[in-house]
Amino acid sequence: MKNDIIKVFRSNFIKVFSTLIVTFFIPKILSIDNYAYIKLYQLYCSYIGVFHLGYCDSVYIKFGGKKIDGNVKNDFFILFLFQMILSVFILIYAIIKKDFVVFFWALSFVPTILTTYLSQYYQSIGNFSKYSRILNNTSFFDLLLNTILLFVLKIRDYKIYIAFYCFVLYLILIMSIFDFYKEYFKMKVTRKCSISLLPINIRIGFLLMIGNFGYAIFSGIDKWFVKLLYPIESFAIYSFACQLLSTVNMITTPIGLTLFSYFSKNKSKQFEKIISNGFIIILLGVLSFSFPIVFFIESFLTTYKSSIMSFRILLIGQIFLVYNTAIIVNLYKSYSLQKEYIIKMIIVIITSIITNFLFNLKMNFIESFAIATVINMIFWTIINLNSFKHLLPTKITSLYILLLITTYIILFAFNSVVGFFIYSFIFFILTLLLMKNNLASLIRVLKK
Repeated sequence: MKNDIIKVFRSNFIKVFSTLIVTFFIPKILSIDNYAYIKLYQLYCSYIGVFHLGYCDSVYIKFGGKKIDGNVKNDFFILFLFQMILSVFILIYAIIKKDFVVFFWALSFVPTILTTYLSQYYQSIGNFSKYSRILNNTSFFDLLLNTILLFVLKIRDYKIYIAFYCFVLYLILIMSIFDFYKEYFKMKVTRKCSISLLPINIRIGFLLMIGNFGYAIFSGIDKWFVKLLYPIESFAIYSFACQLLSTVNMITTPIGLTLFSYFSKNKSKQFEKIISNGFIIILLGVLSFSFPIVFFIESFLTTYKSSIMSFRILLIGQIFLVYNTAIIVNLYKSYSLQKEYIIKMIIVIITSIITNFLFNLKMNFIESFAIATVINMIFWTIINLNSFKHLLPTKITSLYILLLITTYIILFAFNSVVGFFIYSFIFFILTLLLMKNNLASLIRVLKK
């Protein structure tokens, strides 16, 4: 596990620079309106995953924890035909409506979904070298493209950025397909390539897709409320606060991405508990990174200074969100509890819509959506843990979480530099006092 996590961390090294440019330089250089339309395109793209109808998610059930299978070539080809036909219909709609953002959103379907399929296949069989290669290529070309557009060509029009973002998606797909067929082309195929694979794979992965789509809706509800109820400038400010979360996700994402394969192979409650407790320590440590980010915004991105409070609040919700996606959702997949996952996702979507509406109605300021998001993330965690009672935190772990989150909130009133050192010190002391055994268990597992 340690080696696989390191592989994904290495692939994130280039992504660090790419994320820093996307997070800080694009909003610094572009106008708020141009930045807002780029974020709108990216918001639309976050929902592309629903249009494979579960086809991509079928790999977790068909190949999870198993050896490589040459039949995956047939699955990939049928998915390509399916997405080509679907994207043509949406392109026609975009042309009729003369909607630039929707047009390039439709063009993004094929490369996004096919690359997703390959990524999820590699992840399901534990081939993190190839998975990391896709991440590396994506991060490198994102970094190269944004650097050229921002600093060399000095482009300021959002349309150029969106067009080139779409171009990079196709470039990554071509490279991924070449890498895929280089290994799988000579492998034996034991079943005929048939259009019947489409309904079969959709049926296998449909419930997982519904869950993932529900997650996309759930995690984006606050942004839709801001888009619909506030001016485009407010959408840009709130989207920037959400984008800042990606800078801290780079620490936690590599761990979460490797877990499904190990959960599928081990099926050990003790193993799951050790990983869960260790991940809680990591997530609470991540809160310390908010302070230097706030310092940077206050010093160099004063246009987006009003996003700081939303970011600070959202980061609390983010640690619960990442815990759910990395630990709980992977367990739902590995134990094939898709129906239970979907039912609970539907519940939190409904409560999220209600809480976002009520909080904005009572408070009527943009941070109300961030507060509602935190409450919904905590609620999602509670009802999810009911399915995996062996992961319920002990009194000591609960105290550890409560003390650190309370400390983090109190430090909102402090200077960001002072806040960083105070939080880091308290985190270090509380981890040694309350979670020393959990940390030692995690280290032993990683060494094995």
